[in-house]
Amino acid sequence: MKRTFGLVTVLAATLCLLSSDFVGSVQAYPQPQIVSRSWQLDFDFQTPKPIAVEDAFGNVKWYWYMLYSVENNSAKKRFLSPEVTVATDSGKIITAGRNVPSNVFNAVQAAEGNPYLIDPLLVVDELLVGSDYSKETVAIWPAFDHDVDEMRVFVAGLSGESAYAENALTKERVLLRRVKMLTFSTPGNLVGNIKNQPVVLQADAEVMR
Repeated sequence: MKRTFGLVTVLAATLCLLSSDFVGSVQAYPQPQIVSRSWQLDFDFQTPKPIAVEDAFGNVKWYWYMLYSVENNSAKKRFLSPEVTVATDSGKIITAGRNVPSNVFNAVQAAEGNPYLIDPLLVVDELLVGSDYSKETVAIWPAFDHDVDEMRVFVAGLSGESAYAENALTKERVLLRRVKMLTFSTPGNLVGNIKNQPVVLQADAEVMR
């Protein structure tokens, strides 16, 4: 019994030390301010949808697209330059707009019946104050070639809030920005034809990234 008790004591002490280190690291990592002291743009979005588009050779390829709008209700005009990145539960990271032919946007615009939808390549511009100047655009990325049960969509460029953190590996200071993080579950295995793929919003949060 004494030997067992000693082992339990050592394990308990080790867990306490690990817990302390973990709590300390969490507290040290920059978190978004509850009430940001920097400017913020209002962001509204729709759940991602799939779309099939023929390429120049007549081959059908699937894409995801997420409609969203941005409105400036801050004190003055801001420069809008949204950056959308998608990460899957398998660790794959995709930048929206990359490897997306121009005809895919045309297909999305036609499917939505919205002639005022702005091409994501043209939305980068000054955003004036007020709802009359809000901009509607879309993020588009190629469908994944593997089963994905969850994808997270990160949208940067909506806030002026930033903070520095230390890279755990290189010990270098890195600049983090306040970013919108949308988590969607995509249960099932519909690789190659995602027409009926369920997409459910699980979380809408702000993170420093």
